[in-house]
Amino acid sequence: LRVNQDEPMEDYPLKVEGGREEDSRRFGMGQTTKDQMRTNVINEIISTERDYIKHLKDICEGYIKQCRKRADMFTEEQLKTIFGNIEDIYRCQKKFVKALEKKFNKDHPHLSEVGSCFLEYQTEFQIYSEYCNNHPNACLELSRLAKVNKYVYFFEACRL
Repeated sequence: LRVNQDEPMEDYPLKVEGGREEDSRRFGMGQTTKDQMRTNVINEIISTERDYIKHLKDICEGYIKQCRKRADMFTEEQLKTIFGNIEDIYRCQKKFVKALEKKFNKDHPHLSEVGSCFLEYQTEFQIYSEYCNNHPNACLELSRLAKVNKYVYFFEACRL
């Protein structure tokens, strides 16, 4: 998809009738269109990250918090296995979204420099390695618990 790439469209000439190459600007791909495409991508990034934060919050506050109240059902070790470092991810992502919002140019959204946030947070994003490495163990533990009705009911109640 062109809108997700760094290269400007004019770097890729269009093939037209007779095999000639034509500059893409001659075919209506003006600056306004490119600016709007860039604005759309930036808005989508910020919107998606905000939605992701909401999901992380639901997990941390809706599930983990409730699980910790039930020491009779879950050990800390089980919670670490099931949820991994998702609370760390939640904290990191909240800061990341704030950085994105800070770089957002309300007057000229297409001039927002959100790419620098990804570069700035690249080392922080390494926390996803721990989460991904733990994921198979989390799935195994959840599969085991899903065979016991009280856990099925508990997680269903958390979901609601």
